[in-house]
Amino acid sequence: IATFRGHVGEVSSVVFSPDGQQALSGSWDRTVKLWDISAGKEIRTFAAGEVSVFSIAFSPDGRYMLAGSRNISLWDIAAGKEVKKLEGKVNWVRSAAFSSNGKYAVTGNFNGVINVWEVADGKQIGIFKETTGMVSSLAFSPDGKLILDCRYDGPLKLRDMETGREIHQFAGQGAAVFSPDGRSILSGGAGNSLKLW
Repeated sequence: IATFRGHVGEVSSVVFSPDGQQALSGSWDRTVKLWDISAGKEIRTFAAGEVSVFSIAFSPDGRYMLAGSRNISLWDIAAGKEVKKLEGKVNWVRSAAFSSNGKYAVTGNFNGVINVWEVADGKQIGIFKETTGMVSSLAFSPDGKLILDCRYDGPLKLRDMETGREIHQFAGQGAAVFSPDGRSILSGGAGNSLKLW
């Protein structure tokens, strides 16, 4: 339908705003761009990364974004300004997600570590370490109690948000999401199919 042009490096992450009217794109050119979907035009560019921007996430109210690069930072979208860098040990953020109430965020690193954050004060409140590889995608359950931990080398894991304890494993990998009611999971990976759990 439309092609949006403006980045000068590979686009590594894209996400729609909660109302579907805008989108964010993160790129290897160290920027995040905000787009008007209906007009197909760039609204704003954020200099959001010291290096490539690998992950982005809209807050549920559409006011803020997380931008993951060498570190993770919270931005006020309307003002176009960084609000804060989240305080904690990170190692090249590959994936990020907000909880449905916007109070918490979760990020996954290239070295397999998952960090849980309290957004209001930017403090790390949990860190879950794994021996397996890069975290390719993360998602909160709609009630905010569970985290879906997906990696390229699998398996897909369901975790308790507060403790990081593994509750269940699924034979999925690569990327996964919860259904809106939280009762199902859709996953994809290296194969040519999707799996519904």
